[in-house]
Amino acid sequence: MSLRIVGSSFLHRRARSPLCRKAWGRVLTQNENSNLKPVVLHVEDSDATAYLLRFALREQNADVDVFRLCDGEDAILYLAREGVFAEAPRPGVIVLDLDLPKKHGHEILVEIRAEASLQQVPVIVFSSSVRAADREKSLALGARHYFCKTGDLETFTAVSRQILDYLHPKLVPTS
Repeated sequence: MSLRIVGSSFLHRRARSPLCRKAWGRVLTQNENSNLKPVVLHVEDSDATAYLLRFALREQNADVDVFRLCDGEDAILYLAREGVFAEAPRPGVIVLDLDLPKKHGHEILVEIRAEASLQQVPVIVFSSSVRAADREKSLALGARHYFCKTGDLETFTAVSRQILDYLHPKLVPTS
């Protein structure tokens, strides 16, 4: 098992959570990701949700780097590789909450699909919204899956399996 959480290098500068703050020092670059582990970009403002998804990935023996951002503006900067994120590694999968500070998840989906280099990156929406309209809009904007946060570990396990299915289609255990 080799799950490397790199979230502390890519955290939001102004968020409410103490786990979402500006990186101290430098930002990890694509060249420093020399072991070429797949990158999962997790855009989520809830510490509990971020922790549980990391836990579920560890339980799946995921060999990935997880980068966490806590608001929509930083997600856009990261994906556009602007500012402190100029040399950020490209994600293999994006896990996106909808109700984010500064920019809604649907706005981020629009920008992802407008950027040619990101159009093939799978986006999994993982939201607390159970509204059919949010689900339908997310899928129409290009999300590949929509999961509702139910608070149970089975949901987090399902999301982690979907992540791994996108990153390693033939390596996902069936159970």
